[in-house]
Amino acid sequence: MIADYESTVGPRRKENDKSSGTQPGDPQKAARVIIELAESEEVPLRILLGTDAVNIISKELEAQQRELEKWKSISIRTDF
Repeated sequence: MIADYESTVGPRRKENDKSSGTQPGDPQKAARVIIELAESEEVPLRILLGTDAVNIISKELEAQQRELEKWKSISIRTDF
Protein backbone atom coordinates (compact mmCIF):
# COMPACT_ATOMS: atom_id res chain seq x y z
CA MET A 1 0.00 0.00 0.00
CA ILE A 2 1.20 3.48 -0.87
CA ALA A 3 -0.38 6.35 1.06
CA ASP A 4 -0.29 8.72 -1.92
CA TYR A 5 -2.59 6.38 -3.88
CA GLU A 6 -5.03 5.62 -1.10
CA SER A 7 -7.66 8.11 -2.32
CA THR A 8 -7.55 6.89 -5.93
CA VAL A 9 -6.92 3.15 -5.98
CA GLY A 10 -7.40 2.43 -2.30
CA PRO A 11 -11.16 1.83 -2.54
CA ARG A 12 -10.69 -0.60 -5.43
CA ARG A 13 -7.94 -2.45 -3.59
CA LYS A 14 -10.19 -2.79 -0.55
CA GLU A 15 -13.02 -4.11 -2.72
CA ASN A 16 -10.66 -6.66 -4.28
CA ASP A 17 -9.58 -7.75 -0.82
CA LYS A 18 -13.22 -8.61 -0.01
CA SER A 19 -13.81 -10.58 -3.22
CA SER A 20 -10.56 -12.53 -3.29
CA GLY A 21 -11.32 -16.21 -2.99
CA THR A 22 -15.06 -15.82 -3.58
CA GLN A 23 -14.92 -16.01 -7.37
CA PRO A 24 -16.95 -18.82 -8.94
CA GLY A 25 -14.05 -20.09 -11.03
CA ASP A 26 -11.80 -22.97 -10.05
CA PRO A 27 -8.16 -22.08 -10.85
CA GLN A 28 -7.16 -25.75 -11.13
CA LYS A 29 -9.89 -26.41 -13.71
CA ALA A 30 -8.84 -23.27 -15.61
CA ALA A 31 -5.23 -24.43 -15.64
CA ARG A 32 -6.27 -27.84 -17.01
CA VAL A 33 -8.28 -26.17 -19.78
CA ILE A 34 -5.35 -23.90 -20.69
CA ILE A 35 -2.98 -26.89 -20.84
CA GLU A 36 -5.50 -28.85 -22.91
CA LEU A 37 -5.78 -25.97 -25.37
CA ALA A 38 -2.02 -25.51 -25.52
CA GLU A 39 -1.68 -29.14 -26.56
CA SER A 40 -4.52 -28.99 -29.10
CA GLU A 41 -4.10 -28.72 -32.85
CA GLU A 42 -6.89 -26.15 -33.04
CA VAL A 43 -7.23 -23.34 -30.53
CA PRO A 44 -9.72 -20.50 -30.27
CA LEU A 45 -8.65 -16.90 -30.75
CA ARG A 46 -10.12 -16.21 -27.32
CA ILE A 47 -11.30 -18.52 -24.57
CA LEU A 48 -13.65 -17.58 -21.78
CA LEU A 49 -13.10 -19.36 -18.51
CA GLY A 50 -16.12 -19.67 -16.26
CA THR A 51 -19.82 -18.97 -16.39
CA ASP A 52 -19.24 -15.44 -15.14
CA ALA A 53 -17.02 -14.64 -18.12
CA VAL A 54 -19.44 -16.28 -20.56
CA ASN A 55 -22.36 -14.30 -19.12
CA ILE A 56 -20.53 -10.97 -19.21
CA ILE A 57 -19.36 -11.41 -22.81
CA SER A 58 -22.74 -12.77 -23.95
CA LYS A 59 -24.46 -9.64 -22.65
CA GLU A 60 -21.86 -7.41 -24.30
CA LEU A 61 -22.21 -9.19 -27.65
CA GLU A 62 -26.00 -8.91 -27.48
CA ALA A 63 -25.70 -5.18 -26.81
CA GLN A 64 -23.28 -4.80 -29.72
CA GLN A 65 -25.64 -6.71 -32.02
CA ARG A 66 -28.56 -4.44 -31.02
CA GLU A 67 -26.44 -1.36 -31.68
CA LEU A 68 -25.28 -2.74 -35.03
CA GLU A 69 -28.84 -3.36 -36.14
CA LYS A 70 -29.99 0.06 -34.93
CA TRP A 71 -27.35 1.95 -36.91
CA LYS A 72 -26.79 -0.48 -39.79
CA SER A 73 -28.64 1.61 -42.38
CA ILE A 74 -26.45 4.62 -41.61
CA SER A 75 -23.26 2.55 -41.48
CA ILE A 76 -23.73 1.00 -44.92
CA ARG A 77 -24.45 4.35 -46.57
CA THR A 78 -20.73 5.06 -46.65
CA ASP A 79 -19.96 2.48 -49.37
CA PHE A 80 -19.21 3.53 -52.96
